[in-house]
Amino acid sequence: MMADPAQKQAIYTKRRAWRMRIKQEFVDAYGGGCACCGEHRLPFLTVEHKNGDGGAHRKRTNGYGGIATYLDLKKQGFPQGPYEVLCFNCNHARY
Repeated sequence: MMADPAQKQAIYTKRRAWRMRIKQEFVDAYGGGCACCGEHRLPFLTVEHKNGDGGAHRKRTNGYGGIATYLDLKKQGFPQGPYEVLCFNCNHARY
């Protein structure tokens, strides 16, 4: 039985809020904003793998980036060495 549209929207809204909370925890653990330009708006921020091993990290988290990456880093205690927060522009400008 399919959920009605209102139920689907409620589920989507709840899941999105959870994902944003996890992402905010990640951002807070790594300085609160882009390490390059200082951008602090959550939708623009992402994880930077300083060692260039983002692809390998995604493979370890079943091929998914985003929330799976943030959850994996949280599980590891947010290790400080090889990760930082960058905005999408600064992240892409590095390559």
